Amino acid sequence: MSVISTVWDNGHRIGAQLLNIVTGPLFRFGQKIGYTTTLHVKWVELYTIGRKTGLRRKSIMPSVLHTNDRFVLVPTYGGHTKSPGWVHNIKAKPEIEVAMDGKIVPMRGHIATDQEREEIWTKLVIRSLGIYAVLQAITNRHVQLVILERI
Repeated sequence: MSVISTVWDNGHRIGAQLLNIVTGPLFRFGQKIGYTTTLHVKWVELYTIGRKTGLRRKSIMPSVLHTNDRFVLVPTYGGHTKSPGWVHNIKAKPEIEVAMDGKIVPMRGHIATDQEREEIWTKLVIRSLGIYAVLQAITNRHVQLVILERI
């Protein structure tokens, strides 16, 4: 691992932790005032079970493609070289919960197939104003898409 890569990974980890600290209170405030959608981005509180610990884990995620029964999440992790932990948790235990509109909704998550990703990717890039394309370009990994569907 190069020095630049090490600095990027360590800096990113700190940035991701700070983002989680900030998004939690903002999400809860938005819920209290009935505002969990910004423009066309729906913010969801995702609950997974830790694949190693078995503990319930919470992540707050944006979804730019969504209906009431389906969310598409893009685990870019800010261009990090690794996928975020919640992706591995969903792979290990796809039954998850999502808090939306004041209710806990059981859902099942899966990694999009190549065909699903191909059908969805362009829409995601357009709706994110190109942000996802940039984040895909700066990482050396193939950014998977995670599809959550209501059970």
